[in-house]
Amino acid sequence: MSEEEKVIDVEVEETEKPEEQESVVEEEKPVNASPESEEIEDDFADSVKFEPAKKEEPEPEPEPEPEPGEEPEPELDHYDYSDADLEKVETERVKFMTTYKKGSRIKTIISIAVLLVILAGWLVPTFVEALKAASLIISLVVVAVCIAGLAVMSFIFRKKSQGWIHDYFIAYYECSYRFVTEGEHFEKFRGQLDLKIAEEEFRKSNLYKNVYRVGSRYGATFEYDGLEAHIIDCAAQTRGEKALETLFVGKCLRTPNKYQGKGLYLYFKGNKRAIPPNALGEKHILEENKEHVYCGEESEKAFLSHELKQALKKIQTDKILVDVAISIQPGKTYFMLGYEDSLMVVPMDKAFNPHPTEVFKENLVTVLEIAKLLNQ
Repeated sequence: MSEEEKVIDVEVEETEKPEEQESVVEEEKPVNASPESEEIEDDFADSVKFEPAKKEEPEPEPEPEPEPGEEPEPELDHYDYSDADLEKVETERVKFMTTYKKGSRIKTIISIAVLLVILAGWLVPTFVEALKAASLIISLVVVAVCIAGLAVMSFIFRKKSQGWIHDYFIAYYECSYRFVTEGEHFEKFRGQLDLKIAEEEFRKSNLYKNVYRVGSRYGATFEYDGLEAHIIDCAAQTRGEKALETLFVGKCLRTPNKYQGKGLYLYFKGNKRAIPPNALGEKHILEENKEHVYCGEESEKAFLSHELKQALKKIQTDKILVDVAISIQPGKTYFMLGYEDSLMVVPMDKAFNPHPTEVFKENLVTVLEIAKLLNQ
């Protein structure tokens, strides 16, 4: 969905970058590539353009002015933090970038010094009479030794960078989720950076078809008023005609339910950057308006009780929460919360903006209250 490290494998403007990492996406990196997108071994789609692949059009029409409430937030050099955990995210970000840039500067200085040694290894034997006979051999030996040294240095720097990034990622998620899940309703929170969602589990929502790849990172389990919940950052893609196309990027929340029907599908429409589930078109529409569409068997329409519909009305998409898809399957509910890069991409070069995380905290409580109704 927009710019800021995303396989997300994991959504930062340009800086001195190490070698490329393997990414969920094969075709391109965002303009805002970061040390994270270059270094960390992560299959989450931080390098995904968080939007569907654009189709070729003869003459695209000029984009209309953004509607009220959709204007992008201005990026600031500093934010006020309402919570100690949010402030700690920024502290850890600054610490990481300071360490990374220092290491990058050292690498650059050593690389320049090695190049000077290579140059000297060619010039000195050429102009020193006693060494002219062996100038070629001397030059080749100097070049070989220097290249080997550069390779070793690059390997060491890459390993150190991955360690710095890994530690920062852990701190980022621990602090942000501690803020999101604080309060008496939340218990037994446990998070893991390397936790993944299986592709088969993702497909069980029946919201997406032709899924080619699913990337994920930082999964967590917790209880909300005794209701067990699983949440994970994930991104899914399908094969397009020329490149991979994004199906979903956001937070996938899974909770148990008491539903025993054939499946209900609720989609809450967002702005023009929303990515509707591509399997919805094959399902029977029970109800549709400009804000949402409900699909499922006609015989199960009564399951959408007045109490449930009132709770569903509290879901409000905006410039951060792009859209919401809910799949109610026998025994399990899938909440697919589509978010913009402002939440999904770990901040690197730019100051941490706490607002998207604050919005996510409100959204999470809203959908968990719905999950409680479905489990009664």
